[in-house]
Amino acid sequence: MIKIIKFKYWASVPIFLATILYVYALLPTDIGVMYDDNGSASYSINKSYFFYAYFALFILTNGLIRAYQHMILPKSEISMESYDQLSKEQKIYHWWTGLSLVFNVIYIFSSFYIGLYNSRDVNPDHYVALVYLCPIILIGWVFYFFYLKFISK
Repeated sequence: MIKIIKFKYWASVPIFLATILYVYALLPTDIGVMYDDNGSASYSINKSYFFYAYFALFILTNGLIRAYQHMILPKSEISMESYDQLSKEQKIYHWWTGLSLVFNVIYIFSSFYIGLYNSRDVNPDHYVALVYLCPIILIGWVFYFFYLKFISK
């Protein structure tokens, strides 16, 4: 299970890069950020600012999580044993890798939806499930943390 989560995490990095580049090509020059009651954009930003800000957010969150993992690494010996044989601290250590994966999936889905929403050719109403799926995944992963911390042995 640990190897699968790590593989998915490392696979999500190029998928994010491909998605953000695709979205960058799909977006118009100006992206609507705030909308008025009529549905027209009252505030917009350049797509380059969006691209670099989203990429910086991706680097920042993944970097902070990886740095935190390396800070707690000496406190717990991490081995690639069976998941059932890991201690609670080791499971929580590996939970952080899963959190990075969850954030990457959220970034992939949300950037894809933002690209669809600002596209003139695609109706974003068909993809509104992406908006609801992201918080559900994050909340589920946080509940899994509480399960690991307080309930599991």
